Amino acid sequence: MQKKLIISLSAIMMATSANAGLLDFLGLGQKEAEPTTLAEACNKDEVSKFCPEVLLGEKTIPTCLVDNVKSVSKKCAKFVKKSIKEQAASIKDQAAAVKTEANNAVKEKADVVAEKKAAAKATADEIKAAAKQVEADAKETGAAFKEMFKPEVQ
Repeated sequence: MQKKLIISLSAIMMATSANAGLLDFLGLGQKEAEPTTLAEACNKDEVSKFCPEVLLGEKTIPTCLVDNVKSVSKKCAKFVKKSIKEQAASIKDQAAAVKTEANNAVKEKADVVAEKKAAAKATADEIKAAAKQVEADAKETGAAFKEMFKPEVQ
C-alpha cells in the first residue's frame, strides 16, 4: 500500500514539474516581475553604451533612452514606453486640473462682476428715485411759493 502511494506521489510530482517546465517553455508559466525602477529595467552597460550624453550631462537618462528606444533591450524599452505613458497621463490630469481651476476662477470673477453690476444698478435706481423726489419736492415748493406771493385780487 505504501509503495503504491509513494509511486503515485512520485508520478504526480513528476507530472507537475514536467507541466510547469512545459508551461515555462511555452511562455505561459510564471512571469518575471515587471521592473519598478529604471535601474531594474535598464542595466548600466546599456545606458553607458547608448547614452554617452548622460555621462557628459547633456541629457537625462529617460530622454536618452527614449531617443535610443530601438537600440536598448526589450525590457528597458518596455519600461521606458510605460514610463512615458504614465507621464503623459499625469500631465493630462494636471492640465485638466489647471483647466478646472481656471474655469472656476473665471466663474468666480463673473459672479463678482455680476454682484457689483447689481449693486451699481441698485445704487443708480436709488439715485433716480431720490432725484424724482427732489423734483417733486421742488414742484411742491414752487407751487407753495406761487400761492404765497400770489397777488391778491381786490
